[in-house]
Order: sequence, then C-alpha cells, then structure tokens
Amino acid sequence: MSRWLIPTLVFLLAIASCSQPQQKQPPAGRPGTRALSGDTKTDVRSFFDDYTTALNKSDSTDVLSMYEQGADVTLAGKGRVLYGRDAIRTSSEETIFNGDQLTFAVDSLLVTPLGPAHAFALVTYKVESPDEDLPAFHTVASYVLEKVQSGWQILHAHVSSDWVVE
Repeated sequence: MSRWLIPTLVFLLAIASCSQPQQKQPPAGRPGTRALSGDTKTDVRSFFDDYTTALNKSDSTDVLSMYEQGADVTLAGKGRVLYGRDAIRTSSEETIFNGDQLTFAVDSLLVTPLGPAHAFALVTYKVESPDEDLPAFHTVASYVLEKVQSGWQILHAHVSSDWVVE
C-alpha cells in the first residue's frame, strides 16, 4: 500500500495544480516570506533555512506560522495524525519545544515541484541534543508545500518516528 502513496499524492496534486493557483496571503511578518526567486527548488531551500532557524530558536509561534492556517493542515508521525494548527501546537510544545533545546540541521533536501503552486520536499535532519549522553541522530520528514503570495506554507508533514543514531 505504501508504494502507491507518493504516486497517488503526486497525481492528485498535479490535477489540483492545473487550475489557476490561489494567491493566499500568509500572516504578516512570518518567517519564510522572503522574496521568491521564481525557482521552486531555491525558494523551498530558503523556506527550510527559515524553518530550521525557527526550530533552533524553539520558537513555536514562528514554526507554526509556516503551516497552512486552515483545519486541513496535517502532521503525521509516531502512529498518529494531527489535524489543524492547534493540535500541531499542542503536540509540538510537548515534544520539540519542551525545554530540551535540540539543534536541527538540514542534512539533505530533495525538492520535487508539483505544478506551479505545490512542491514535495523530502528532508533529512541531523538532530543534536545538549545532553552529552544522547548521541546525535538523523530523522526524515516529508512535506507537501503550497506557494502563497509571498512564500511557501506546509500543508502536510510526515515525520519519521524511526531515528537513526550515528
């Protein structure tokens, strides 16, 4: 079943992107609202630079502002799916913004444009803890992004619950 997930997602987003893209307005002053270069891969790389910066500041407000505002936004991982920003905020505050300052770095990023207003991103993060007893590890996340008037937003994220310790 999982072998059909990505092709099905690509197909559905390709169909959706054939229509005229909506120009949604992101919240004013949110990270990830750099001027767009017109190159999807470059712009998504910049988006993830800003996203990683917000993660490393443990700034849940900035991180969540980079997600779609509606109830359709989803985050999957650890055997569950969270629907909407409020559920994502609650879970994030209990996990990555819980006082233990983790450091995130993009180890690899693969971007696949899905028409003029969507992209798929596969990101491998290197995560380090200030706790010397916890070794650095890698985790993988996949994202479906939508281009808005002045940047990109996360529509769906899936974070691997399998961490690979170095």
